[in-house]
Amino acid sequence: MRTAALFLRFVCFCIFFTIGAAAIVLSILIEPEIGTYYQNRLHLARIDEANARIRRLTEDYDTQIRNLREDPQRLVMLQAITFRQKPVTDGAVLPKASDEKLNAAKEALLREIAQQENQALTPAWVLRVAEPRNRQVTFTAGAALVLTTFIFFGSVPIRRPSVLPRSVLKAHSGAGAAGDPAEI
Repeated sequence: MRTAALFLRFVCFCIFFTIGAAAIVLSILIEPEIGTYYQNRLHLARIDEANARIRRLTEDYDTQIRNLREDPQRLVMLQAITFRQKPVTDGAVLPKASDEKLNAAKEALLREIAQQENQALTPAWVLRVAEPRNRQVTFTAGAALVLTTFIFFGSVPIRRPSVLPRSVLKAHSGAGAAGDPAEI
């Protein structure tokens, strides 16, 4: 029974102390380190995304250049599209894009880019914990939890035996005439 109680006390000590220490560390490190970590992580993700887009564009351009070298007729079609000349279609009907549709597509694309740029760099919980009042509360709660842990789950009190050991009795036997423990 005593072993189970000590084990339970040890487990409670570990859990509460870990939570208290984590709260203290979080309140100290939230502002410079954790906020910067999330910002750097998001910037890195955007850079990787941009690099992947550049790789795809490079592959597409290489394919188009290869196709233009193989088929010079495509160069004539590309020239007509680039300089807004009416392409030679040989009877095919091509859709025409109006300026209104092009402007609407351009605005939609610009809105999407603006939304990506306005995306929060750090998660909401980091911003909430980084507020000075919340940092102070987190630090105080963590310190209180650590102190409570040491008070209630700290070292087990040493119990004095009810009878004195014989070694103590023998050491003091010279003091009393009969070695009576009551005289000690």
